[in-house]
Amino acid sequence: MAEKLKATKFSIIPDETTDVSAEKQLGIVVVYCNSDSVDVCTQFFYLVPIEDCTAKGIYAAIKNSFHDKGISMNNLIGYSSDTTNVMLGNKESVVALLKEDYRNVIAVRCSCHMIHLFYVHHTHV
Repeated sequence: MAEKLKATKFSIIPDETTDVSAEKQLGIVVVYCNSDSVDVCTQFFYLVPIEDCTAKGIYAAIKNSFHDKGISMNNLIGYSSDTTNVMLGNKESVVALLKEDYRNVIAVRCSCHMIHLFYVHHTHV
């Protein structure tokens, strides 16, 4: 998959999590067009332990994940994540840092998170 990402445009969907040992991790999913099959592929790319869960720490982990595999971030065209301030806030967020370095990246809020937030805030049991 790394070889394909070196030669094509792609989007990422990062999400941070904490496992049962309380170790924080960042999972990255990529979405790209597979030129061999002309299919849009959504694949798990990387799981990296992270200690710094600030926007700068998460952004550095994303950039390092692609750099370690020799994949240019210039191929990145899209970004989607949950709707937390650290990921999609207007100022100090992963997407704000990303857009500073790669202005043409399109950011989209995760529709599943948006629906969940709407449901939680608009239903009263």
